[in-house]
Amino acid sequence: EKEGLPITDENIFIAASCKEKGILFLTGKSQVNGMYKINREEEAAKKKGEYTVTVNGKAYGVKLGKDNATVNGVSYPLNVGFGIDEKAIEASKAVASDAPAAAAAPSHEAVTVKAPMPGLILRIEVKEGQKVSKNQVVMIMEAMKMENEIFAPCDGVVTKISVSQGQQMQSDDELLVIA
Repeated sequence: EKEGLPITDENIFIAASCKEKGILFLTGKSQVNGMYKINREEEAAKKKGEYTVTVNGKAYGVKLGKDNATVNGVSYPLNVGFGIDEKAIEASKAVASDAPAAAAAPSHEAVTVKAPMPGLILRIEVKEGQKVSKNQVVMIMEAMKMENEIFAPCDGVVTKISVSQGQQMQSDDELLVIA
């Protein structure tokens, strides 16, 4: 109703089962992923377990083995499990939090929040002028068929929202500004 869509069994089902993605589809704002051309060299590399992984703009050569991963020529033990092990994740966070914290940006300076990866903006959780706290969820972005939370990097006030729901973003595109 809020989007001006007719109330039909089909629309109710799509909205209930697909949530924001369903509404984007029904309102004609979704993007079709379409067909993909197969790159034979790429497929051969996948079969060998060889990938280029880019994290925060830095590329790494990764080769996955049965019980190890080799990253830029350095081998690391690897164990892949099904599902998410919350205890292991919390333990990793605790170890990471013991490291010296990076200096937070002063509250009087504007901080630009950028897209960490290419993806689709599913939800914007804040409004311009709204106060936010560090680590507060400000947006939900879909990338690689997964919903990813975008967090505020600092306390402040949202001074600018540069995107809209359903917009396709690239890595490092400006999402919003906090001052």
